[in-house]
Amino acid sequence: MTDTTLLTIACSLVATLFSLLILVLGWLGNKTYSKLDEISGNLVKMAGELHTRINGLDRRVVRLEASNMLRRADDE
Repeated sequence: MTDTTLLTIACSLVATLFSLLILVLGWLGNKTYSKLDEISGNLVKMAGELHTRINGLDRRVVRLEASNMLRRADDE
């Protein structure tokens, strides 16, 4: 086997391994991006749910304050 043939085979092997590395990195990047997209969607849902719960608590506090003010007005 001549030096030229050996060099050609070595270069082909390096190029193949490099392309496999790029393929794996692309696959991992795609998985990471889809997971981040899923997390983002879940955060938006959670924010909406928390907003609804906070509004419910605010309504309860307002009712409690109003009934407390009515009781104070009756006591005076």
